[in-house]
Amino acid sequence: MRNSEDNSRNAINCSSNARTSLTEALTDHADRLQLEIEDIQPRREAESIERSESRAQILEEREEREAVEDDLNSIRDKLAAATIELQQKEDELDIKNREIEDLIQEHDRVVEVVEQEWRGEVEEARSQVEQLKDVRFLVIFLPFCVSFSSCYGPYRARKRNKRTTAQYHRARSQHQQPPYQV
Repeated sequence: MRNSEDNSRNAINCSSNARTSLTEALTDHADRLQLEIEDIQPRREAESIERSESRAQILEEREEREAVEDDLNSIRDKLAAATIELQQKEDELDIKNREIEDLIQEHDRVVEVVEQEWRGEVEEARSQVEQLKDVRFLVIFLPFCVSFSSCYGPYRARKRNKRTTAQYHRARSQHQQPPYQV
């Protein structure tokens, strides 16, 4: 039995030695893992900070893009409003141009009517001037002719008396111009 006790003790010693070496190996392994964790920890924190910065940068870029899109939409709205206003102004301008053309045509018609009336008045005035010249001639030279015929005696007067009434009216109508007709 002693043998068996020795074997048991040896086994216990071996197991105790194995435990000790296992414990030492596990302690070494734990120390190495602790060093690796300490080594990885700063990298992990740096990566976390980079991810946070990337997220912040992405959010900032997204906000900037939304702001640019809002500005673009606002500019598009302003462009559409300006286009509509421009079209309205062009329509108003077309209407004003048509009104101006109508006024010019009406003015031309009025000028033409006034010009025709004026020409008629000028022709009438010319006719009156001609008639006044005839009257002037009669007023100035008729007394001279009467006195001249009386100077030459009855012979001239007799010739004049020999005209018939129809001849007298014909001679008179040749000297008179017809009145102006409108």
